[in-house]
Amino acid sequence: MPGKSKWHVKDLSPITGDAALKRKLAAGISPALVVPEAAAAMPAQKVVKPGTERWPVKTGSDADVGEVGANEQAKGALDFGFIGTTVEELRSIPRPSEADTRTSEDHRVSEVETTVWQIEAEIITLKQEADGDYHLVFQGDSGDTMIGEVPTPRPPFVKKDSPFLGDITTARKWVDKNLLSGAPDFTAIGATLAPAGAIKMAPHGAAVAAAKVAIPNKADGNQFTFKTKIRATKARITGVGFFDRLHGQTGVAPNGIELHPVLNIEFVK
Repeated sequence: MPGKSKWHVKDLSPITGDAALKRKLAAGISPALVVPEAAAAMPAQKVVKPGTERWPVKTGSDADVGEVGANEQAKGALDFGFIGTTVEELRSIPRPSEADTRTSEDHRVSEVETTVWQIEAEIITLKQEADGDYHLVFQGDSGDTMIGEVPTPRPPFVKKDSPFLGDITTARKWVDKNLLSGAPDFTAIGATLAPAGAIKMAPHGAAVAAAKVAIPNKADGNQFTFKTKIRATKARITGVGFFDRLHGQTGVAPNGIELHPVLNIEFVK
């Protein structure tokens, strides 16, 4: 066993090439991340069909969609509006037991899912999920987070008769223009694309360049799952409340509350 020696971090030199690769593999880092040949053999997952769990409620084709945004006034008249709130307030709502029943597959639960909410928060993460949704993470002033989802605005992901289709389309275009435009080159992390800087392949250099792929979801209509940190963007976000199942989602609130679908995003100065 080597004897004790004194050193300082400033005296260390980088370990590169095959020695670095060997240590990474020995530490348990996936070969698909650090071996160029393995990465190239794993094509990114293509988005081809919508999800299933509570999908009618998520996209506005459920039995109760006509109640969304409605506010009863004097003499039984209705008007439609949104409620201003915060990430922190929405996270404080107790999760209703009805959200986890079979009935909720085609029905909305509590006041939350029939209300249009508007928050101001920073958007800090963007993902393209296998069900076609753009998954956004919103961070409030306390640092707490919650999720917003923008579905793919076309069948089979959103039905043509959904009253939300037009607004979902607008929100999706906002994300494409303001969050994806100018994004870095992507490479594969398993079956998901991520910015090339997320992986430091060995040997470095040409292998990394060879692993880069074009930015996902361009004009050819193909969509691939991806994930990327984005520059924190202060925005005003309007969307319908929704309780999703808790399954370890990035940025999920403890009660599973989301804005799903997101209907509008605009910059806040």
